[in-house]
Amino acid sequence: MILRILWYLSTWLYFYRVSQAAPVGNKISKALETQDKICSMKYSENEGSYKKMFETFSGLSLPTILREYNKKPYTGFKFLRAYNIQLWNLRITSKIDVIFCRKGKIKWKVEQPLADDINWTRPLCVYTPDAVIETTITGPKHRRTSKERALEDLNNFHCFKFARRKKYTNRKASLFFPRSWVGGMFYCDLEDEQKLRALHNMEGNLQFKKYEGQDLCDMQNSMPLMPMQSDDYSKNWIEFSNLVADKLLSRVFKPQITKYVPYINTPNDAFSRLNFVNDSNESVVTTGILNWGKPFREQALEVFHRNKIYTNNEGPWFSEIAVDEKYQISSEDISLWQTWMDHAITKLVNLTDKPSKSFVSSMATDIRNNATSNCYLKDLYKKLLGKVESKIWNRLQLRDKIISILGDDPERLQYLQTQWKNLQMNCEKFYYSYE
Repeated sequence: MILRILWYLSTWLYFYRVSQAAPVGNKISKALETQDKICSMKYSENEGSYKKMFETFSGLSLPTILREYNKKPYTGFKFLRAYNIQLWNLRITSKIDVIFCRKGKIKWKVEQPLADDINWTRPLCVYTPDAVIETTITGPKHRRTSKERALEDLNNFHCFKFARRKKYTNRKASLFFPRSWVGGMFYCDLEDEQKLRALHNMEGNLQFKKYEGQDLCDMQNSMPLMPMQSDDYSKNWIEFSNLVADKLLSRVFKPQITKYVPYINTPNDAFSRLNFVNDSNESVVTTGILNWGKPFREQALEVFHRNKIYTNNEGPWFSEIAVDEKYQISSEDISLWQTWMDHAITKLVNLTDKPSKSFVSSMATDIRNNATSNCYLKDLYKKLLGKVESKIWNRLQLRDKIISILGDDPERLQYLQTQWKNLQMNCEKFYYSYE
């Protein structure tokens, strides 16, 4: 079978690649281009796509016989929890990275500090005029802020709202079992006046000011886009780096590591119709299915109509999700939830109360900013981690310890996940004006 597949591939390429007008060098580069690690399906550094390679070379659709062997590049949203640990003082800071990927490449990324949990009450707003956008808390002072640019270009200013299912909201901090349906993603269909009002309530980096933004997206202007699911926590990895700075003419070595944990994502290809930026280098085959030139609102509407096929037992996936999370929690709901939580917490605390638990030392590693001495640094870092890992573990919050355990050995908590999945609260139905 493998020989047959290779024969098909080589035959098609031989007959059709010469007929393409694009320069051969450019095509080869495009075809062999790997996906960004964060935007790959398996969080692999060099993951590629057979489909992309074939179609870029030939300009034709992949033969049916080959489609089942294709690794389809990821298109959608990903949330990653990132833990930065400074090894000289064991200071731990956390953040959430929200990334929009298209065909395995980062199109934009937003970093948000994580004190306790994702802020589910406010939308995430982005300004996306360029191919790759990174919005962080601070930036060079001489550059115009994202807010200043968005005020002059409202068409490229967009807001999204993330909302959890009812059973996940009665918690101080979110905890999701891997590969579970946790909520949904909505596009906030705002008029220009609403966008301007929202921007005036934001900082320069498009973070809402305190107590602002909570009522921006409601049942009338929120367009359901896609269900959200918890990711595979076992795909985590760490990156080593060091902060080197001149201090009184001397070099200071301050090693640090960052652990990345895949947290939430949307199903692959759900957002393939969303084109934030026109890309003239798309292959002939794929351009026909994307909405080049259409207003973003029309693109979002097409995503909505396409993804209505995702259903639960009694209707579309969004029919049980309130975009503002204003659910009616009954005393019966609280009782059911509390009974499960009391049982679960006892089990979870027993599992996490082990200082020898591996959090960083046994993971896949990557060295940044020191390519000439990677092997030496990796050994050095691992020795350091072996000495301080128990101290790092003891400084983590309970939620972060549980996520680590779920990633290392999910089978140990499978019975709790089954109980949680079967927990049914009083059902509510919600309707959106775009149905």
